[in-house]
Parts: sequence; structure tokens; C-alpha cells
Amino acid sequence: MKKSEISRHHSRVIRDLLSSELMTYDLSEWKLSCRGFGPIHYKSSTRKMWLERNQYRLAGAREIVEFVGRWVTHFRNNGRFDDYTVVLLRQEVIRVIRHAMQNISDEIGILNSVKLSGFKTLIKWADNPSELNKGPYKGRKTLPKKSQ
Repeated sequence: MKKSEISRHHSRVIRDLLSSELMTYDLSEWKLSCRGFGPIHYKSSTRKMWLERNQYRLAGAREIVEFVGRWVTHFRNNGRFDDYTVVLLRQEVIRVIRHAMQNISDEIGILNSVKLSGFKTLIKWADNPSELNKGPYKGRKTLPKKSQ
């Protein structure tokens, strides 16, 4: 059975590895992408509306998703981290990023697992426009009158 809590030693190893690499990124752009971002709410938006409103976040979202994915894969392939679940490794990577983001300024616009998941959706829909035709509104650009 995989562990549900990461050891201090492994947490420190992850923090040390990621901290040095995070210095090469513009975390203020990442914070801009995170600020005020949330998953789609079909009650107030269609897929096309949501994608259009969040288009400016794409560059930062791609960097964040790629960074987290690359490091989680790295730790999964490293034998020292075999005892940990993927979710726990992802949460630890996010925790290190959050700490780095908090160090550059106020706490508004900090990454969390919900935002990471939303960024994955944003990227998927931007890269595959056919995904915009799915969902409850079947590709509409605006909400139907009765939903508003």
C-alpha cells in the first residue's frame, strides 16, 4: 500500500530540486494566470465563452501544467519515491510552487489542485476546438435565454 503522507526527507528533496528550477520561470506570469481563475460553471458560461475569457491565461497555464507533469513523472520514475501515490507527489509539487509564489508578493493568485485541473481543461479545449462542441450547450457561443 502506498503512503498517504510524504516524509520530511523526501519533502525536502522535492523542495530543493524544484526551488532551483523555479527560479528560471516568471512566477508573476503564473500568478497572473492563477488570479481569479476557476473551472467552468455551465450555469453562467458556455465552453466557448469560458475559453475566450481565459485565453490570456494559456501561456502561463501551459508552463504550469508542463512543469508539474514533468516533475511528477520524474519522481514517479525515481525509485526513492515508489512508496508514494501520484496524487501525493502532485500535491507536494504544487505545495512547493505555492510557497514560491507566496514569496514574490501577496497571496492572491496562488496555484492549487483545482486550478491545475482547470488549466488542463483550458489547454485541452484550446488545442482541440472540437471539444467546444461537446457539453450541455453543444458549441453555442452564448447561453440560451432560459438559462440566464
